[in-house]
Amino acid sequence: MDETHWPTMPEDVVRGELDPDAEVKTSLVFDITKKEPTFIESIATRFSSWLKFVRTVAWMTRFIRHMQKARPYSGDSLSSAELRTAENLIWRLTQSQEYEEELSTLSKKGRSLKRSSKLIKLRPFLKDGLLHVGGRLQKSTLADTAKHPIILPSSSPAVKLMVRATHESCGHCGQNHLMTQLRTNYWIVRGNAIVKTVIRECLVCRRLSRRPLVQVMAELPSDRLCPDEPPFTNTGSDCFGPFLVKQGRSTVKRWGAIFTCLTSRAVHLEVIDTMEQDSFVNAIRRFVARRGPIKRMWSDNGTNIVATERELREALQHFNEGEIRDTLSIRGIEWNFHPPHASHFGGVWERLIRSVRRALTAACLQQVTTDETLRTLFCEVEAVVNSRPLTKINDDPNCPVPLTPNMILTLKGSPDPFTSTCKKDMYVKRRWRQAQFLADEFWRRWIQEYLPLLQERQKWSVPKRDINVGDVVLTLDERLPRGSWPLGKVMEVTRSADGRVRQALIKTENGEFRRPVQKLCLLLENDKGDDIK
Repeated sequence: MDETHWPTMPEDVVRGELDPDAEVKTSLVFDITKKEPTFIESIATRFSSWLKFVRTVAWMTRFIRHMQKARPYSGDSLSSAELRTAENLIWRLTQSQEYEEELSTLSKKGRSLKRSSKLIKLRPFLKDGLLHVGGRLQKSTLADTAKHPIILPSSSPAVKLMVRATHESCGHCGQNHLMTQLRTNYWIVRGNAIVKTVIRECLVCRRLSRRPLVQVMAELPSDRLCPDEPPFTNTGSDCFGPFLVKQGRSTVKRWGAIFTCLTSRAVHLEVIDTMEQDSFVNAIRRFVARRGPIKRMWSDNGTNIVATERELREALQHFNEGEIRDTLSIRGIEWNFHPPHASHFGGVWERLIRSVRRALTAACLQQVTTDETLRTLFCEVEAVVNSRPLTKINDDPNCPVPLTPNMILTLKGSPDPFTSTCKKDMYVKRRWRQAQFLADEFWRRWIQEYLPLLQERQKWSVPKRDINVGDVVLTLDERLPRGSWPLGKVMEVTRSADGRVRQALIKTENGEFRRPVQKLCLLLENDKGDDIK
């Protein structure tokens, strides 16, 4: 910029005053200037197709040639010779901009390149006004274009267009394959860089191989970190099944509902006769009646739940989230739904469904049971899952038994030396003091032994780029092949408490849907935040 825009020099500093000082070290200041694009480069940036660019240059050269010879304009199609001439003209203009000194030196007979030249290792020579590789393969049986390819810079927009066209003609091949194809005609200085850039920016390659987005794992919600509250105060719920049971001479389907305490990790199981909304609400009423009132309930999005059984997915599509929320709000229950297709949001209970299934499979061995037997199995499996250890098992015989959810549910845990409650309370006749001692024992051990285990992030430990409004994405759908995943555009993003984007509103040809970032593949970035038409 002009010196008038420079900052004002402080009054106590005078130019040249510190020059004779031996303690002052001088440093070089580089003046960086932006190189203006040449005529051919400015044209190349307006094209996305190499063939169209070459044809445009060919028509321009034909028009100029006819105007110079005062001949009438001919509207015939372009010949292959004219296309080759236009291509050579593009490379001559490109080389004259990047390798002006080398061209000037080699055009004079008996002159050789300087040792500081970037092309000194290629031993270039001039042929038809173009720089070709001299190399060491003159005696090989390769074609002349492969033995002496045209030297091109990797920074030219025209070269990028040509590389992209070669990449597409080779079936969107990889880096090594593309470099092999290019070396048959061209030698691109720092070619691997431009090849990687072209492959990275190719939308077809992104659509075929781009991985779904991830974001750093969020902090645990307060519902999972608050001790000293009754079990199932904050609960996660989900459905699983179906199971076949005998009813007379026929078989009918039953489903299961799991309710998980987010703090103590205790489990409650209920059998659902039908996957109707009323049956699910009745299961919640039975759960509340037996386990006590709850404050908050978390679950997957009922209309878009991801389930392996087709019957369960179709049945849940008829659930009305608003009616369920209104019904439970009368009882003082706050219901929260996770985004559609975001099963990892409820991993705390999704993992327990696997444990329940495994215990049920071991108990009934895939046999068809009766309703009474199935309900009995659910109660037994509930007891088995609630007896699982929450903390690591120690080989020291003096250490207390591992912490389990049953200790807080049944209040039949063993005394623990860490508690500050008097041990004599275990032997008093008042049951409420004994229960208070066991509850206090559980929560003290929960804070000391279990809570530190939640400190580390098991995966997604590094923050990633947040998706922005206007980004073009692929919406992942496990039911469809990758080539059929719908293309969408980000219309709205939702930021978590830490400022990271973990879900977004996507607009596709079928409508607008809310999806987590783990179900999106980024195709085209919109870093400026502007709307992409």
